[in-house]
Amino acid sequence: MNSEAVSVIVLAAGKGTRMKSKTPKVLHKVAGREMLGHVLNAGFATQPEKSIVVYSHTEVLDYIQDNFTLQNTFCVEQKEQLGTAHAVIACEEELQGFEGHVLILCGDVPLLTTELVERFVTSHKSQNNDITFMTAFVDDPTGLGRVVRDDQDEEVRAIVEHKDATESERQIDEINAGIYIAKAPCLFDLLRKIGDNNAQGEFYITDIVALGLRDGLTVGTFTAENADALGGVNSRLQLANAEDLYQNALREHFMEHGVTMVDPQSVFFSYDTQVGADCELGPNVRFGPDVRLENNVFVEGDCYIADSYINDGAKIYSFSHIVGSEVGHKSKVGPFARLRPESDIGDEAKVGSFVEIKKSRLGYKTSAGHLSYIGDAIIGNEVNIGAGTVFANYDGAAKHTTHVENNVFIGSNTTIVSPVQIGAGATTAASSVITKNVDNDILVISKVSRHDKADWTRPVKREDDE
Repeated sequence: MNSEAVSVIVLAAGKGTRMKSKTPKVLHKVAGREMLGHVLNAGFATQPEKSIVVYSHTEVLDYIQDNFTLQNTFCVEQKEQLGTAHAVIACEEELQGFEGHVLILCGDVPLLTTELVERFVTSHKSQNNDITFMTAFVDDPTGLGRVVRDDQDEEVRAIVEHKDATESERQIDEINAGIYIAKAPCLFDLLRKIGDNNAQGEFYITDIVALGLRDGLTVGTFTAENADALGGVNSRLQLANAEDLYQNALREHFMEHGVTMVDPQSVFFSYDTQVGADCELGPNVRFGPDVRLENNVFVEGDCYIADSYINDGAKIYSFSHIVGSEVGHKSKVGPFARLRPESDIGDEAKVGSFVEIKKSRLGYKTSAGHLSYIGDAIIGNEVNIGAGTVFANYDGAAKHTTHVENNVFIGSNTTIVSPVQIGAGATTAASSVITKNVDNDILVISKVSRHDKADWTRPVKREDDE
């Protein structure tokens, strides 16, 4: 057994009553990712042998099983809410035989970084401590556990919870961050000695410090410079504050790496957004998860982009909505354009005002300038799609695909009834209705007669009209 190995326990069983939500607290999102996901990601920095999430809500179990099973992450249920020590000791069976170090994190600390966790673990190991816990100095420690030190040598003597602290102890501004690492055999031995004689009537994990010192163990601290990164989220207000801090960090990061923002405070990123150099972002731009912008991309104001890849030199104009799509090199999208999932816009293509595209490919230099719907279509290079064109891809029972070859000119107000194929170089006259395949280099003039139109719009006679 590797005594230097690390396993991670994340405490995620809290009720979160102050959130006033049916959603478990740790599943509320910051920058598009669940708080629990942020904490697990920070813990993965230690390359853990095993990660264990302590839960009490089935939604948390489902979240882990849906997203983290490949990371050797397991769940342990805490059936009764009897305190943090009770939650950790519930993991003993899962860690049976493990002789390394156990890192204990809280699932509601979304600003915790991998860099901070790495330094914390390194400090613990380098000092050969039996137990190390993280501390920080704050301006207002109300409600937080205080770190009590000896007046003479400044050595740690205990952690005292706010409700159990004396008036003099409440003046201490060094707080316990709720993050611990301990050698596994020591940890579980100490946990079994903890009692519940306190104001909450719970088993506090903080008691391992005093108990460890009493037993002659080496107990150390690691002080984090940025207390904001250690703040737990217990209410909607704290959730909003965490979002603000996270977004500000992302904004600073991108601007330091060559991104221009006209109004930085109005731009919102996801935790995994990637933005290349010399990109320019207008006001009120919002990114959902899984977005990558290459270099020299321009996004005008009031756009939303999620799950998409925007190539070099592309321009996205105001009020465009892009999800699950790729926009090609030097292409132009918008204003007021909508790209739905599986849309692939080729290099130097154009998607103009009030154009909606769904599960379709537009080739090189193809243009759909205005007021069109393109669904389930594969469109070649240098095709012109006139204003008001509709690809009628749904017959009421199934979706069908249309193929448009290169250099086709589609006149305004054309309706293409899928599935059809329009050959290279063909032209459709304005207001045509295409229901059959079109050969190469053919001009199609297909219109509904007035007589047919009258028939189609004639009121339907019903029996109760008689």
